[in-house]
Amino acid sequence: MAANMDKFDCILAFFKAYPDGVWSELEYSKIIKLDDDAIELIGHLERFDLLITTPGSLIAGEEKNVVLQVPRTRRLFVAKNIKDIAAHTSFNSNAPEKLILVNPVDSYSPASRPSSKELKNYLNVISLISSLREIADHSDNESGHLSLIFLCKEKLEIPIVYSPDDLIDWEFFDKFMGMYSEEIHASQRRSILKNVLFETLGTISPKSRFGNLCKAFDVVFSKIDQNYNLYVSEFSFEKIRDKNRKEISSYLVRINKTFSDIQSQLLTLPIAGLIAASQMKTGSDNETTNFVIFFASMAFAWLISYVLQNYYSSINAIKKEIDEQKKRFEHEYSAFATTFNDDYKSVESRYLSLKRLGFAVEVVVSISLIAIPTFLLIYINHRDFIALVQKSPIFIEVCTLLKTSIFHWAHNFASLFL
Repeated sequence: MAANMDKFDCILAFFKAYPDGVWSELEYSKIIKLDDDAIELIGHLERFDLLITTPGSLIAGEEKNVVLQVPRTRRLFVAKNIKDIAAHTSFNSNAPEKLILVNPVDSYSPASRPSSKELKNYLNVISLISSLREIADHSDNESGHLSLIFLCKEKLEIPIVYSPDDLIDWEFFDKFMGMYSEEIHASQRRSILKNVLFETLGTISPKSRFGNLCKAFDVVFSKIDQNYNLYVSEFSFEKIRDKNRKEISSYLVRINKTFSDIQSQLLTLPIAGLIAASQMKTGSDNETTNFVIFFASMAFAWLISYVLQNYYSSINAIKKEIDEQKKRFEHEYSAFATTFNDDYKSVESRYLSLKRLGFAVEVVVSISLIAIPTFLLIYINHRDFIALVQKSPIFIEVCTLLKTSIFHWAHNFASLFL
C-alpha cells in the first residue's frame, strides 16, 4: 500500500477492501480482522482524522470495530449508492470534484474515470445539464432546484428534477456532446435543440420534463440530428446550386462566343453568292471570267467549311466538358444531383440549337457558293449541251430522283428543329 496516499485514495481503498459494512447516517462501521495491510490502512485513516474513535493498539490477528466518518463536501463526497447522490440537492446538477460510490464501489476524480454504468450515467446527466445551461436563455436557482428556461416558439421551463430510474444508458450521448462543442452553425444548432425540446416536452408537466428528457434522450437526439442534417443539406444545396449555375453560365457564354466569332464571316455568304451569280455572263469572251468566279466561289466555300469545322470542334469540346462536369456532379452530390437537370437542359438545348445552325450554314454554303455557281457556269457556257441532255430520258429520271431525294432531305432537316 502506498505511503503517500491522499484522503480520496485512502477512503476508496477502505471501501474496496470492506464494502459490506454497516451505515448509520454519515458513519460507516466494519469489524475488521487485522493484518499488515489493514493496520496500515487504519493508520492512514487516523492520519486524516476520518475515524470516529481511536482504535488504540493494533495487533495482527485481532478484530477491531472501525467506525469511519464519511466526508460529504464539494471537494469529496462519499455516497451510499447512486440514489444517494442523485437525491442530494447540491449535486443533482453539479458533480463534486471527487466522488466515491460505495454500492457498487466506484469513483470519479479529475485523474480517474468511473467504471460502473451507474456512475457513468450520473456524470452524463451532469454533463447534459451543463450543456443545456449554456444553451438556455435563462437559468433560475432561487428555489433550491436549478430550472432552465428556453425561449423558442413559447417559453419552455425545465426544472432539473430526476430520479435514479431516469439515469439510463444513452447511445448518442457522445455524438450530442460533439455536436454542441463545434462552432460551425452553432446558432442554428441551438435553435434546432430549442425547437425539438419544445415539441417533445412542451405538453408535459414542468416537474416531469427533465426526467422524460433523460428517458427519451436518444429519440430527442435523433430528431435534433435529422433537423440539423436537413439544414446542412439545404445550406449545401444553395451553395452547390450557385456554384453549378455559375459554371453552366460560363459554358453558355463560351458556346455563344463560338458562334459570334464566325458571325462576321457568315454575313458575307449572301453577298458572296449574289456576286457569284451576278458576275457570270454569257458569251465565249466571258468563259475565263466565269471560271475565275466559279473557282473563287469554290475557294470561299472551302474556307467557310474550314471555319465551320473549327466551330463544330469548339462546341463539341465544350459539350464534352459539360458532360464530364455533370457526371462528376452526379457522383459527388448524388442526393440532389437530379435537381439541376433543368439547368443542364438549358445549356444542352443551346448546344443543339447552335449545332443545327451550323448545319443550316452548311446548306446555305452548298447552295449559294457551290450549287448555284456550278449551275450557272454550265448553263451559261454550255447551253447546247444542256438542251441535248434535257431531251434525254435519263435526265428526266435523274431529275425525278433528285426531286424525291430533296424532299426526303428537307423532311429530315426539318425534323431536327421539331
